Amino acid sequence: MAKGSVRKKGKKWYGRFYIEDESGRKVQKEFAGTESKAETEAMLRKAIADYE
Repeated sequence: MAKGSVRKKGKKWYGRFYIEDESGRKVQKEFAGTESKAETEAMLRKAIADYE
């Protein structure tokens, strides 16, 4: 199961989550969100759901 978090950098929020690649290593995927924390968390949940 992928885990994720959001963080603020400047005025924008960023989302990131960790997945395992083919060799079993954890890889971090990060994306730019919006200026709203709630919207970025919703985008993070959707990205994790799409991955799984």
